[in-house]
Amino acid sequence: MRRAFRKYVPPKVVKQLLKDARVGELPNDEIRHFQFVLVHIDEAKPEEIPKVISTVVDAFFRSNAMLADIVSSLVVGYLGLPQPKFDSVEGRRNLVTTLLTENGRLIRIAHGQCDGLTGNFGTKGGWRYGEIIPNFSAALKKLFDAEFGAAVEII
Repeated sequence: MRRAFRKYVPPKVVKQLLKDARVGELPNDEIRHFQFVLVHIDEAKPEEIPKVISTVVDAFFRSNAMLADIVSSLVVGYLGLPQPKFDSVEGRRNLVTTLLTENGRLIRIAHGQCDGLTGNFGTKGGWRYGEIIPNFSAALKKLFDAEFGAAVEII
């Protein structure tokens, strides 16, 4: 708890939080509107991938995007989750512009908006907040068909 907040949290507060926490209680899944950004990093120079991932993740955070996952050379992020106030087409397009400006031909991007299922998935001991992009396979195909240094908006 103290490490998460990066400052001193009195033991009394920690005990109260743990006492009041609803551990194992999962909120209901719901359909929510959100923006998504899929970034694929060029694998031609494997030694460059960690640096590019760091640049991409930094741009996500500066744009109030939630980093959803990093799987090998694929980085996935969302705007509007979990905070709806950041669900913005303009914010997504600005993020895409920033990513291309900072990474050039080292990345390719597929991005868009959708109404997708969100919530905590898994079992009580191993659940994780997540989201499901409808037609995700089609979005990935468009991503992998794009040239490096380009962005494809999925409408």
